[in-house]
Amino acid sequence: MAEAHGILAASTVDTHFIRFVQRFDLSNYKDPVRIEKDLMELLPKSEWRAFTHRVIHYGRYLAPARAYDTALDPLLKIYPQSGEKIQSLIQ
Repeated sequence: MAEAHGILAASTVDTHFIRFVQRFDLSNYKDPVRIEKDLMELLPKSEWRAFTHRVIHYGRYLAPARAYDTALDPLLKIYPQSGEKIQSLIQ
């Protein structure tokens, strides 16, 4: 809706988005609808579209689903607990 019609209905929750949300403790759910609701409460509506794209690109290029070098992940400096969570998932 946002891309095609400029309507900010909600965030797009794909697999990259779900991994990001779980790694950074932004939602306790795995269900995309529940995640979307949690983020709608956390973020101002004006940020929904941009945040969605940032998270998707983060997952594609910096923090893929497979094992990766977490030392290169810039967000782990801000939220180190995520690094511990990632390490436990890939071992």
